[in-house]
Amino acid sequence: LITFMTTNYPERLDAALLRPGRVDMQIKFDYASKEQIKQMIESFIPDQLEYLDIVVKQSLKLKCTTATLQQFFFDYRDCKNWDELFRSSHGYVLL
Repeated sequence: LITFMTTNYPERLDAALLRPGRVDMQIKFDYASKEQIKQMIESFIPDQLEYLDIVVKQSLKLKCTTATLQQFFFDYRDCKNWDELFRSSHGYVLL
């Protein structure tokens, strides 16, 4: 049996809940790293790699998660003019 527990406040959890045998592993899901962002850009918009630096810079600045980036790329998956998107408010608001 595998059970997942999530919390935004791990420091508030009772120590008895976290003792060995109850919680065997803790994994922190943090903001996207530079390498993760680059890999996502290469996967989602491989024909638009000239935007790699701007997406990486904005994503790191805004502390985006990989889920946020994935949603952004999914929402604009049919975008044919990334230059126009990134110059518009959408590109900067979402990133």
